[in-house]
Amino acid sequence: MRKRREALLPSFKKIAAGVLVLSLLLPTTPALAVTQQDITKSKQALSATEKQLTDIQKEIDKANQELTINKALLPQRQAEYEKSEKQLAALMRNEYESGGDSLLVCLFSAKTPIQALSNMQSMRYVQVNKKKVLTEQRKAKEELEASTKAIETNAKKLEAQKAALAKIKVSQQSKLAKQVSELNSAASSAGAFAPGADISNIASSNSPKLQKFISIMIALCNDNSHGYSQSNRWGPNFDCSSSIIYSLRMAGLQTGSANYTGNMDVLCRYGWKKISSSSAGRGDILVCSSHAALYLGNGQTAEFHRDYDGRSGDSSGRESNVGKSWKPSSSYSYALRYTGN
Repeated sequence: MRKRREALLPSFKKIAAGVLVLSLLLPTTPALAVTQQDITKSKQALSATEKQLTDIQKEIDKANQELTINKALLPQRQAEYEKSEKQLAALMRNEYESGGDSLLVCLFSAKTPIQALSNMQSMRYVQVNKKKVLTEQRKAKEELEASTKAIETNAKKLEAQKAALAKIKVSQQSKLAKQVSELNSAASSAGAFAPGADISNIASSNSPKLQKFISIMIALCNDNSHGYSQSNRWGPNFDCSSSIIYSLRMAGLQTGSANYTGNMDVLCRYGWKKISSSSAGRGDILVCSSHAALYLGNGQTAEFHRDYDGRSGDSSGRESNVGKSWKPSSSYSYALRYTGN
C-alpha cells in the first residue's frame, strides 16, 4: 500500500505543475470598464434609496407627532382615572361606615313606597354609574398607554431602517463617485487616441470650430474602423456621447467634465445653451437620458448607437450612422446649441 501511495506522488506532482503552468499561460480576465449604463443604474439605485429615506422620515415625523399628543394626554387620562377611583372609594367607604344608614334614610325619608323605590334606584344608579365611568376611564388610559407603546416600538423600527438605509446610501454614493472618477479618468485620456489622417486634416484646417466638429463627427461615423462600445469608448471605438465629446475636443472646443450622456449639459459652461429639441438645427446636439446624437438638419443625424457583434470596429456597417435618424428630434429631452465664437 505504501509503495502504491509513493507511486502516485509523481503523478500528483505532474498534475499540480501542469495546473500551475496553465494558470500562468491563461490570461486573467480584465476588469470591465465603467459604462454610462453603470452610472445610470447607480444613480437610479441612489435615487430609490433617497426616496425610501424621505418616506421613512415622513413616517418618523408622523409617529413623533402622535407620541407628542399621546404623552400630553396621558397625565390627563391618569388624573381622570384617579379622581373617579377616589370618588368611588369614598362612596363605598361612606356606605360601609354608615352601616346601611344611608339605605334606611332612603327608605324612611320617602313619603310613599314608590318614592322609596325611586330613592333606592337612584342610589344604585349612582354606584353603578361611578363604577362604569371608572371602568371606561381605566380602559381609555390603558388603550392610550398601549397605543403610545406601539408607536414608540414602530418609531424605533423606523429609526433602525433609516440608519440601515443611510449606510446603504453612503455605500451607493461611494460607488457612484468611484464610477464617475473612473469615467472621468477614461475621458481625460481620450486625446491619447491618434486620429486618422482625414480627421487630423479637418482638425488642422481654418474652418470654424463648429464646422470642424460636424465634419469630424461625420468622418468618425463613416469610418468602419470605429465601432460602438461602452467599455472601450474613447477610441478606436466610441459610444453615442464619447464620439460627440471626442469630436468636440478634436475641433478645439472645450468640454470640461462632460463625459457621458448624463452630464452633457456641462457644455453650457463653454458656450453652449439648452434649447427645445423640437427647435434643433444643424450642429445642435440632441440629448435624452440614454442617448445623444449630432443633428444635421432635415431629420438627419450623425451618431453611434449600437454594438452588433461585440468586436472592435464596425464590421456590420450599422453601429454608427450618418443619415435619417432612427429617433425623431422631438423625442429628445433637450438640445444643445453652440453660441460661442
